[in-house]
Amino acid sequence: MKNSIAQLIKAQEIQKSINNLKKEIELMPLKREEIINKIDKTEKNNQSAEVEITAIEEEIVQYKKQIDKKNEEIKDLDLIDDDDLKSKNEREEKRKDLSMQIDNFNKKIEDCEEKKHKKIKSISSDKITLETLKAELIKEEKYIEENKQKKLDELASLEIKKKEILEGITQDIIDKFDRIIVNKGDIAIVPVYKNYCSGCNMILPFSLINRVKAQKEIIFCPYCSRMLYYEEEEIV
Repeated sequence: MKNSIAQLIKAQEIQKSINNLKKEIELMPLKREEIINKIDKTEKNNQSAEVEITAIEEEIVQYKKQIDKKNEEIKDLDLIDDDDLKSKNEREEKRKDLSMQIDNFNKKIEDCEEKKHKKIKSISSDKITLETLKAELIKEEKYIEENKQKKLDELASLEIKKKEILEGITQDIIDKFDRIIVNKGDIAIVPVYKNYCSGCNMILPFSLINRVKAQKEIIFCPYCSRMLYYEEEEIV
């Protein structure tokens, strides 16, 4: 049984490497997906900005039409030949009002031009970002292509090594070992130090500690269910 415990401890170390490799393989496509999502978002932002620019340009056209209309109204006022003072004053007030409206439309055109400029600048910036992201995507896809199979081969090699180390141990114990690994995060077998389980730090009954020391059977912690072995020296 002492040999079995040593085998399980070695298998646990290999299992940690196996789990780390599995995480690496699982995470490999995530960065690629993140880059693709950023590209998609940036392209949609550009499309939206282009639609907004078109809308702004149409708005500018409408304001210019209004300005032309107001200028025509001013010309029509100038064509009126009336010496009556009241009429002259009314025409002057009307001319001032039309001029103010024209100034207001020109201000709106300036605001639109500024918005349009910002959108164009944003699109230009996004195009540079897109080029960078697409270059990153090519690099990431190349990395995945070159390294994923290597990691899969390494994983298969570790699985074989673990199986070889566990030779001679009953399948029931191996199954329990694997279940504990899944449930307890890479740690299935832990040392007993003094009178407590180093996996959960719970105090153990002396009778159970004596059974662990005897190394005649695989003993499980009654609190955290991990496999136990006795370690003489204090864990630092």
